[in-house]
Amino acid sequence: RHQGPPRPSSQPMPRPVIASAIEVLIVMRPVIRARSREDDLDGLRADVLADRLDEAADHLDHALALRPDAALEAQKRLAELTGEGLACLAGSDPFGARDALQAAVALDPAYPGAAAGLYRARVGCCEALAAGGRLDEAEAECRAAVELQPEGPEAAAGLARVALLRTPSPTPSPPATATRT
Repeated sequence: RHQGPPRPSSQPMPRPVIASAIEVLIVMRPVIRARSREDDLDGLRADVLADRLDEAADHLDHALALRPDAALEAQKRLAELTGEGLACLAGSDPFGARDALQAAVALDPAYPGAAAGLYRARVGCCEALAAGGRLDEAEAECRAAVELQPEGPEAAAGLARVALLRTPSPTPSPPATATRT
């Protein structure tokens, strides 16, 4: 079994990290299958699903070492996803942008433009959902945007708009009529 650089042992990985690892596995599956042994792929899958990400990383390191150009292919996929997401943003499709950029961020959270684009896409989804009266979903999108950029004014404004839309408007009272005696 391949032994990569030592990884610090820590608490179990949070679910979003596991989800990101699974996304990487899905994207890299053809590359890994092309040159690695099947037991590397099976071990990687089992380790990710069992929350043993240190072991999964060892399997992935070994599989990628057998195919050095896999990193280049992964970068190409990352660029494609980011480009697709940014094009969707430019074309007023925040939902398509969100999906593509979420996949890009799952592959590499530090990739230039992906996280910032994802923030803008989530804010756009919030606005579209709020306009359609889907306030719970709009709030969830704005909260996800706040997680990406806690100081982001657009997400804060979106949350305020959702709260305002949830506030019932006062029922107008009938006009007072004067009585003559």
